[in-house]
Amino acid sequence: MNVLVLLSTYNGEKFLREQLDSILSQKDVNVFLMVRDDGSTDQTCELLKEYAGNYPNITWEASENIGFARSFSQLLEMALASHIDVDYYAFVDQDDVWLPYKLKVACDELSQLDNSHPLLFSSNSLLADENLNPLGLFHPIEPYRTKENVMLYPTEQGCSMVFNRKTIERYLEHPPVVTWHDRWLCLICNFFGEMRYCQTPLFYYRIHGNNALGKVNATLWQRLWGDIKLLVMPQASKNLSMIKEFYEVWGASLDETTRGKIETYIHYPQSYRNKLKLIFCQEYQHSHSLLDRCRKAILVLSNKL
Repeated sequence: MNVLVLLSTYNGEKFLREQLDSILSQKDVNVFLMVRDDGSTDQTCELLKEYAGNYPNITWEASENIGFARSFSQLLEMALASHIDVDYYAFVDQDDVWLPYKLKVACDELSQLDNSHPLLFSSNSLLADENLNPLGLFHPIEPYRTKENVMLYPTEQGCSMVFNRKTIERYLEHPPVVTWHDRWLCLICNFFGEMRYCQTPLFYYRIHGNNALGKVNATLWQRLWGDIKLLVMPQASKNLSMIKEFYEVWGASLDETTRGKIETYIHYPQSYRNKLKLIFCQEYQHSHSLLDRCRKAILVLSNKL
């Protein structure tokens, strides 16, 4: 199997070498790496130049700073226009470390599915500190996997995603306006294709001072404080805005049952019946955790989910 890995870098010299080595050391797959540097001011570009000079399967370009979401969108455009013959594509972050069979596991899963529609594989990860000392699992308990659940909760880590060409083609029909690239890809495969998930961790997800998304494993009090701030914000939830955008773009292409599932969510602020569905119906649940369910109920009743 041939896999094209897409990497957006920005001032990542501290951990980048270790990540590049883990990508190049993947077992039983042929790896190609395409990198777009998003305006780094440290030694990241020099490091990329070094690796590209030593490995013909690495291509890279230095570009202006546009933010990681738009940078990855440009990488998807570059990947689709590329003449590299690949079976699948993968996202990667600059500061993680992959286990040797990460891509092989993903390819084996995806190869069993119908490649004529969008496909997405994601996996669990092992949280780690700067020195890769394990801190626990990103998902200690496997999350529910229903269309409704995936719509409500960003359970898939973008840096774990492996997907096919049909996914990129659909993405580039309407790139997202109000959300991130990986969340949009996840919705496309959730509603138009198939998704597979592996609870076994396949990479180290490094948490450090410069990693804003490292707060995903925040303490209970940090999560509660985040929810309090969310409740007092005047604007609607970003997730709701994203689903509304998705429905406006592709709602007419979906079957009636699927449209109804999405409409239950996008109209819930005006409907107590819909609020009760979101709170109590099993398919909209994230986990068995009583804390999660109570937290969700508060967000739903406050129109902040």
